Amino acid sequence: MRGAAGSAPDGVTFAAQDAVAWARDAGAPRCSRLLLKEVVHHVDPAARAAFFADARANRLAAGGRALVVTRPRVDIDYPFWDAARDVWAAHQPSEADLADELRAAGFSAVDVSVEAYAMELPLERWLDLVAARFWSTFAHFDDAALAAGIADVRARATPDAAGAIRFEERLVLIDAQV
Repeated sequence: MRGAAGSAPDGVTFAAQDAVAWARDAGAPRCSRLLLKEVVHHVDPAARAAFFADARANRLAAGGRALVVTRPRVDIDYPFWDAARDVWAAHQPSEADLADELRAAGFSAVDVSVEAYAMELPLERWLDLVAARFWSTFAHFDDAALAAGIADVRARATPDAAGAIRFEERLVLIDAQV
């Protein structure tokens, strides 16, 4: 991703740029905290270990911490059709692989936890989100395949009397210290 740099009202600066290039920039200011929320699955798996090593070496100050927030590779409860589950699993790294890559990059005290919470929303809202390809998983389907998947989810769903579906959301949190 590329874009303009800027700052928030509280003085926090930000830059929209390719994550790998950002991590390699040894001349940039260092930070004490790095949040990687829902992005690691977009870093080329072949470049991810180097990305973590570069971020640790070039961007995080001594004593800094990185927090990776992602979702499980296989233990998911989303109302998907089978092909969507397969695409998800093919593109989502496992928490074990991410933790191993962080350790190999020189991070210490790498802790992994999974936080789960109940989700509820109208079935039709969920299907509208899927149709809008709100997650990159759905970008792997052409219009016809996406429509077929949505029809499958609709046919198998068991909404309550108000039309709502329930599932468990799970977030993987990986805390790694420099």
